[in-house]
Amino acid sequence: MNCLCSSRDAGPLLKSLLDGYLTEYEQLLATKDILPAERRQRTGDVRQRIEASFQRSEHVPFEIASFAGPVSVNPRGVYEGRSYRLFPCRSEQTRMNSFNVGEFVFPNSYWSLSPLLLVLGDCVFFSLRMAATLQSREKATGSYFRPTVHPKDTALGREMKQPPAGL
Repeated sequence: MNCLCSSRDAGPLLKSLLDGYLTEYEQLLATKDILPAERRQRTGDVRQRIEASFQRSEHVPFEIASFAGPVSVNPRGVYEGRSYRLFPCRSEQTRMNSFNVGEFVFPNSYWSLSPLLLVLGDCVFFSLRMAATLQSREKATGSYFRPTVHPKDTALGREMKQPPAGL
């Protein structure tokens, strides 16, 4: 099994996809009673055409062949149903579809995700800190929240002299 994150190149994944595709194609030809020599010839021709399309960065039959940069980059914009409907493959617009703030510091690199991960780490840290504070407050007072009643609470249309019972 190939991992997309282990390589900056989609080559190993494309080879695996192509091998699976050609295996299914050869099985389909076998069901049509085509001789083995002709099956090998047709399969070889299809392999050459698909590998040539990989070299041209075309997105047929495997869209991932057209991705430039890290294979985690997605050229599909939120305004498109599929990739390359509005802008051509490897254009500036499709490259900017996966742009993030870290690209200013680390262009076309996995490191461009570091600012996002730092913000996410801060959010997790402060959430855990808040949870610990609320838990210690609950142990001390028996409630997460401090009961407060404003002395001029006019919810009943009058000034409150004392907080209601139970608060």
